[in-house]
Amino acid sequence: MPLRVFLRGESNRAVRPWSRAHGVEWGQVDQITVGSTLALNAVSEGRGAPTALVTTRGFGDVLDIARERRSALYDLQQVVAAPLIPRQLRYEVDERVAADGEIVSPLDLDRAAGPLLAWLDASGVESVAISLVNSYAWSGTRSSSET
Repeated sequence: MPLRVFLRGESNRAVRPWSRAHGVEWGQVDQITVGSTLALNAVSEGRGAPTALVTTRGFGDVLDIARERRSALYDLQQVVAAPLIPRQLRYEVDERVAADGEIVSPLDLDRAAGPLLAWLDASGVESVAISLVNSYAWSGTRSSSET
């Protein structure tokens, strides 16, 4: 099951199929541990697969802008870590969802898919991260553009 199932507190849904497959009664499960050491090590050591980011138009630079959590906020000479995904591997699509889940501008898959797939093929990436702004607000109730 995806990690997001655990994060929403729905461990019941995630663990029951596993417990049935392994002959463990659900009542016997008293702890769930999610390990992500391999992923964290790959990120911290910079040895992950080349990854592209597909995001909402206008948000491709968010990784460069980052947050204000820096040890020396006003030090203009401070060296900051490079973004996990370089700018040339970020692809913006035309779509917009409001914070309340209202679809302001729907993603036109017929129009977006061809150019996106061609770009992905030419970029040489091995994996793709999809992060559409405010998609969390409607992903559970409407068909998801991210799928």
